[in-house]
Amino acid sequence: MPFEPITTQEQLDQIIQQRIERERTTIMKQYADYDALKQSNADLKEQIANAKNSRADLEKQITDLQSAVKTAEVERLKTNIAAEMNIPLALRDRLTGITEEEIRKDAETFAGLIGGTKAEPTKPAAPAPRLNDNAGKPDPLMDMVKNFDFGGI
Repeated sequence: MPFEPITTQEQLDQIIQQRIERERTTIMKQYADYDALKQSNADLKEQIANAKNSRADLEKQITDLQSAVKTAEVERLKTNIAAEMNIPLALRDRLTGITEEEIRKDAETFAGLIGGTKAEPTKPAAPAPRLNDNAGKPDPLMDMVKNFDFGGI
């Protein structure tokens, strides 16, 4: 193809327009997925924001649960120490302190004021008498149970 010199402005404009169109097509192909990437980026930013909010909520729940566990532990200590010092359980909430030592010290002071003392270890209760322990005497209840007809059971 021989070279033809450009002699008119229209020829130059046409050549420039063709070159611009080729370049525009190349760029459009290169950035064809720009809108999809932009939407994906917006979605990811929203997911990150939701994850941050969710994490904050979970951290608050963890803090609340840890606080509840600590409160329950202190209540358990107060109950055990109140029982040990013969302080009525209705008054266990009057005990102050967070650690076992603090609660125990307050319980000792409180027990002195209300007349409670340390509980003595209790002896195990005597076992309940068995139904057959009538020293050989007839037991009407046992006789009645033996005479029940359970219908083939």
